[in-house]
Amino acid sequence: MEFQGEDGSKFPLQTSDKLLFGRGFGFNTDDHTVSRRHVSFQLNESESESPRVSFQVIGRNPIWVLKNNDGTLNLFRKFDMGQLELGDRFCLSGKTPIWFNFSKNQDSECEIDFDQIDVSQFDPVK
Repeated sequence: MEFQGEDGSKFPLQTSDKLLFGRGFGFNTDDHTVSRRHVSFQLNESESESPRVSFQVIGRNPIWVLKNNDGTLNLFRKFDMGQLELGDRFCLSGKTPIWFNFSKNQDSECEIDFDQIDVSQFDPVK
């Protein structure tokens, strides 16, 4: 699981880790409306449910969360808690908004089943 920013940045999430996210902690910005430790994330993975991320806003200013399933935009203020599901997006700054998407790691999963590929017909010398 990872957060992927509109600017191309990617931040992997580990199951046991609590990730602090803010200005200088995964988010490179000079916008001082974003706290250094703006929000705390915790990945919750289980076999039976789709992955979710619990979060708590710990910075002075709010964050915005855009829900993927129904398109609602929610505002979370300091000490508010919530959850992100796959496809949900969040933004830390209203001044210079960059949206981050919660998604599966694209690099770690391969869609090709290498056991099904027959390479015997290819000449490696050509």
